[in-house]
Amino acid sequence: MEVSEDHLLQGLVNHIVVCGIHSSIMHFVLPLRAKYLESKQQDIVIIVPTQTIPSDIWDTISRFPRIFIINGLPLLVEVLRKAQIHKADKAVILGHDPT
Repeated sequence: MEVSEDHLLQGLVNHIVVCGIHSSIMHFVLPLRAKYLESKQQDIVIIVPTQTIPSDIWDTISRFPRIFIINGLPLLVEVLRKAQIHKADKAVILGHDPT
């Protein structure tokens, strides 16, 4: 898993910020990457509160384009600013993953 570099995040506008990681995140991302939405696909920034994403989850989402990863707590203003939350179109907060 590679954490996105700051310069890649600077140009984001009208993107989706996802706070947290969940074992079913692929089911969230998949419809957003549907072929018929190709011209309207939004960048997705995932804020991960741990240093690593489990490999089985990473294997399912890493194949999608335009997904950015930020390590940090989404409760911290500096992390949200790094995710360009002020320029985002949507923000999604994922609940606890019992698995």
